[in-house]
Amino acid sequence: MRKRKVLAAVWSSICLCIFLGCGESAQSLTTGTEDTPEHISQELCAYITVDADVIVEQPEQLYTYTALYDVLDAEKLKEIFMPDETDAVMDAMPEFENYSCTTADGTKRASMAAGITYTDKPYSYYYVLVVTGDNWHLFPESFPDIETVEVLPFADGKEAKDAAREMAGRLDLTLDEEPFVFEGIDAAGLTALYEQGLEIYGEDGIQRYLPDFEIEQDMGCYYMVWRVLGPHSERLRNANLHIGGGTWTDGAYVAAIYSPGGLTHFYTNAVFEYESEEPLDQIVGVEAALEQVKDLYENVIMTEEDQIMITEISLEYVPQLVDIDQAVYEIKPAWCMYGTAGTADSPFMLMVDAQTGEVL
Repeated sequence: MRKRKVLAAVWSSICLCIFLGCGESAQSLTTGTEDTPEHISQELCAYITVDADVIVEQPEQLYTYTALYDVLDAEKLKEIFMPDETDAVMDAMPEFENYSCTTADGTKRASMAAGITYTDKPYSYYYVLVVTGDNWHLFPESFPDIETVEVLPFADGKEAKDAAREMAGRLDLTLDEEPFVFEGIDAAGLTALYEQGLEIYGEDGIQRYLPDFEIEQDMGCYYMVWRVLGPHSERLRNANLHIGGGTWTDGAYVAAIYSPGGLTHFYTNAVFEYESEEPLDQIVGVEAALEQVKDLYENVIMTEEDQIMITEISLEYVPQLVDIDQAVYEIKPAWCMYGTAGTADSPFMLMVDAQTGEVL
């Protein structure tokens, strides 16, 4: 795929930065591989508690990568999403990295937007959108409120999954072996979702939620969400996404909808061109990473109302922005710590570079 410069369409980002403190100094940082515990329960200090499962869903050999956006223009969108169409309307807003193509009758469409969301730190959430179908036809509010089915009359689950895998291949994306959300929604389920959306959004807003054409087909659709993996099957981190039914994904993903018309929706937030890789011999252990967290809050007075509870620690790949003009990232393993902070149980998240031990 074609690489190009991404102009800095800067979007504001709210980053939860909690400058609290502990009373003890951190131990010296140690590096090296170690046997990672499955669970850690300890008090870092009086007001920081760890009671967390430790999740390491990464290959044994770890790497750091240099990567950049792969931004598809309108011609490339047509080539990938509409290869058999002879008539298509192209549109481009290159100053904002937005491109789209639509069939003359408007029945098929594909679009892309790319940008950078960042704070004053070099770490940055990235987002890349490649979508075909209706952009708002994506996330049912709540799967438990509707009845889902295993097989629909127009196709089985394998056919739907194969279509998503094939489209991912056109974009050079590597998907996990199976989607972590896969639901068959029949006509009755779609009608229930439509009625929910109608109640929430009204007549005008419902088209952004669930288009009429799916209801009119009266045959349902398959809804699936896949993790996107790195070059050596690494799990990549990205902005949070809430899936109906309470499932969260904190990584790069593809969401797809397969209906009687075929793959009617395909969305991804992870289109990278990997330029180089460097194998790692050693990483900072999770205990040493926790010491860095303790050190971060060392000199700030904490009270009971400020207490932090870390409930999950995972080793994930994190993109760190190094050149905003060219959209160049270093993608590296990091210990990502999740939990709550304060009496209101506000979300808490902190990352420690697993190679250097620096807090990101």
